[in-house]
Amino acid sequence: MSRNEAERVFSNASDYEIIEVVQRLANTQGDWEWKQDICLFYLGSTSVDIQRVSVRSLGDIARINRQIDVERVRTVLKEAGRYQELQGYVEDALNDIKIFTKQ
Repeated sequence: MSRNEAERVFSNASDYEIIEVVQRLANTQGDWEWKQDICLFYLGSTSVDIQRVSVRSLGDIARINRQIDVERVRTVLKEAGRYQELQGYVEDALNDIKIFTKQ
């Protein structure tokens, strides 16, 4: 999926479409910074499902691209881990970041 196509979907997307596109983007190589920023943006969603996919996708980006802004993402994930609904997802994402970015 191209960046333009993703941005077009995001501009008028249902929660389901957002979840699908975030997951799809996170599981491909390339432009990890843009994908990371999308995940961080959607982590601020009011939908717990979107928050969960955003957290999980940050780990996927680190796993697939072997790159992520470790300090920035770690800080945001630790904050998100305060919410019970996200704790397990946050732990998994932090583990992926640690393993795959050698941090």
